[in-house]
Amino acid sequence: MTAMAARLLLLAPALASSIVVYQRAVVGAQHASSMDPEGRKHLTCLGRGRGNETADEFLSQCKACRLYGTDVPRIYIKEGKDGVGSRFHEVIAGMAMAAHVHMALGGVIVGPKSCHQSHGFDTFKAVSTFFNITDPNLLLTTHDPGFSQTHPKFQSFEKTLKQFGLPKSKSNIFIPSHCLACELDKRGSASSWYTPELLYALRTSFIWRSPLAFKTGVTSIAIHIRRGDVKENKSAAPTSEAGKIWSMRGVSDAWYFSLIAQISGTCAPDADIHVFSSLEGNWNSSDFDGYRERGATVHLDGDPMEAWAHFVAADVLVMAKSSFSHVPALLNDNCVVYQPYMHLPLDGWVSAQANDSAPLAAQAAEDLRHCVASRARRRRAETALQAAPGAAPRPGLQHQTA
Repeated sequence: MTAMAARLLLLAPALASSIVVYQRAVVGAQHASSMDPEGRKHLTCLGRGRGNETADEFLSQCKACRLYGTDVPRIYIKEGKDGVGSRFHEVIAGMAMAAHVHMALGGVIVGPKSCHQSHGFDTFKAVSTFFNITDPNLLLTTHDPGFSQTHPKFQSFEKTLKQFGLPKSKSNIFIPSHCLACELDKRGSASSWYTPELLYALRTSFIWRSPLAFKTGVTSIAIHIRRGDVKENKSAAPTSEAGKIWSMRGVSDAWYFSLIAQISGTCAPDADIHVFSSLEGNWNSSDFDGYRERGATVHLDGDPMEAWAHFVAADVLVMAKSSFSHVPALLNDNCVVYQPYMHLPLDGWVSAQANDSAPLAAQAAEDLRHCVASRARRRRAETALQAAPGAAPRPGLQHQTA
């Protein structure tokens, strides 16, 4: 037991009871044995870790991490082990959690899987692009900053805050929760955590300067279809493992075809539709011919950050049951169609239903039609303003259209 934990036991029994001594595991990741091939690979990939870099340098670059300044206590979280969407969802949940208690997100303590690619993509590269951080090691670090407290979940830390108040400035708190985003989902609406201030900071950090594939002057629609890591087994019983996985993560082509028909028929007859998905050895390009036949441009196995740039900029984003589209949906301030799954939607998103014939109920279809019309009016106003001499660019995602 560390000396700090011993002092807490003496000074605050109630506080100490919620503390989990986790630092040995963190330090163990930092000092992986030179005889361990996985450890060598891990540290080689991470480079120097944070080393002499300070949390202040990181916070100076991460606007969304420091909504209440830098002279505040810092929260550190544990990196997730799933895909790039889930990992980034956890980071944003950490930002939301820190802002909620007027603290800063100091960084993410990485584990043995940090160097593993997510669906064939380097997550370190994505950190620099999405959060606009020059060195991903400033966010994802093996460096132990010296934790004054460690709590298994955010809820236990909040109980400590209520009893003892805010920790001293620049002290470091570690919260190695398995799923922070899940914890926040159970404690109020998503919009109460992912506030306009936080989302604006994220939106203005994500800079994508390459051209987007959307046509100008028409309603742009980006559709995420989760395929690569899930495969529909039509012969599997709904109660089987394969049936449950498909029910939780997969959605049929028939559902998407009906949604495209509903959007084209009532909201945006001139829509420029782009479908984003992946094959990953489980699917073929020909499996998406039905979308091509309906006029959609299909993008397969592309750069995830390019897909996210389209998701953020689209007039209408249709999410899958996946954090891969949930994360950029948080930054999209236009229209978002949400499919109910484990994570909650923001206020204002249009909720679809599990009906292959009519994915949008009557009220949802009307809400989307109203949103698309409002977005069209705003786009015309923005075009007029940007055409004015000396006009400043709209803050947020920077891109060009085709």
